[in-house]
Amino acid sequence: MKIWKSITLGTKTRAQLLKEVRSKCSYISSYAEDLIKKTTVQKKKETIDVCVCQVKDLGFTQMPTTTELYKKVKEKGDLVPAEVALHALLDFKEDYWITFLHKFIADSYGDPNLFDVVPRGGGVKLSHFWAGPDVRWALGSCFAFRLRKLEPSEPLTLEPSLDSLNFISLNGVSYVKVDDVLGELEKLSNSLRKK
Repeated sequence: MKIWKSITLGTKTRAQLLKEVRSKCSYISSYAEDLIKKTTVQKKKETIDVCVCQVKDLGFTQMPTTTELYKKVKEKGDLVPAEVALHALLDFKEDYWITFLHKFIADSYGDPNLFDVVPRGGGVKLSHFWAGPDVRWALGSCFAFRLRKLEPSEPLTLEPSLDSLNFISLNGVSYVKVDDVLGELEKLSNSLRKK
């Protein structure tokens, strides 16, 4: 999965961010306004790598429910903080809409919602997506989530054991048996699993 945008949180106050969002949007739905009021803005600086893909890119061949989609996303990454949608909107150039997968925000009726950022007549619209657990997602729907960062544990050094490989020389060129190489790869794989 490719990074769509790296978004840095903790660089704006809530008031600054909302002022910029309101000046950038050509339209904000009443439901989105409701969600904005309940969105927290992070104070600690943090950069988040955001991936955008279609539902079918996760291997679905039939329309999954919200519950199924969230479960599959957790295998690849994680949810974004809701404010990521507001930051992404400030530099939104796409010609398709994106639903941001974050913790659900209850609207004024108590229903679970997500932010939608939608292109609209040369501008951008902030809307909402009702995301009940059994709602089905179209295979072509685009959504954003956070890519998981791989944490370095300890330096990995690969030391090939050439001593265990049997080389054969033919016309001045050295060859090695494929079985020997596969055996060494299996040993390496097993040692990595133990770490």
